[in-house]
Amino acid sequence: MWRATQLCKEVRLCSFVQRPGHATASIRWYRRTLWKSEFPSDLPPALRQNAAVIRHAAPEVSPHKAVFTIHASQKIWEIAIDLCARGAVNDLAANIIYRALAALDCTDWNEYIRRQEDFRQDLFTACSNLFEVHHVHEGAECIFGVLNETTLRSISPVMKTSKRQLLRTLVVDIIEE
Repeated sequence: MWRATQLCKEVRLCSFVQRPGHATASIRWYRRTLWKSEFPSDLPPALRQNAAVIRHAAPEVSPHKAVFTIHASQKIWEIAIDLCARGAVNDLAANIIYRALAALDCTDWNEYIRRQEDFRQDLFTACSNLFEVHHVHEGAECIFGVLNETTLRSISPVMKTSKRQLLRTLVVDIIEE
């Protein structure tokens, strides 16, 4: 009890009364008043707890929550022209990453091959439509945003390096065709 009394005197709480549990409650109250959130409170609990670690691990990426529109019911070639015309690089890259991860994260070998082939055809068709022989669509370079490291980290900051390299290899192979 003496340690709690001494600690309360150090934090300058004058209203200390010798009651059981009062000192620890006062200390908790005082710590709560001093604590200020370093990041906004709309972050999920895991990011809120690890915000400082994330900031030091990837300083160019802020742990602020961002929302990207994923068009799950449409193919990439259907949405690429509209997103490129609007200059929505992050939304287009998020859709490409979503489809590429769906192609890469498969346990059955036959399904893995089928999904990769579907993704390759989809992205190749999108690139062909954007860069037609007689006309290049406005903002067509946005399709290459998925290859930018900063864009990739801002869309998926917790993606492992090996998966990021697989994704980049898959996309580059399609674009080089």
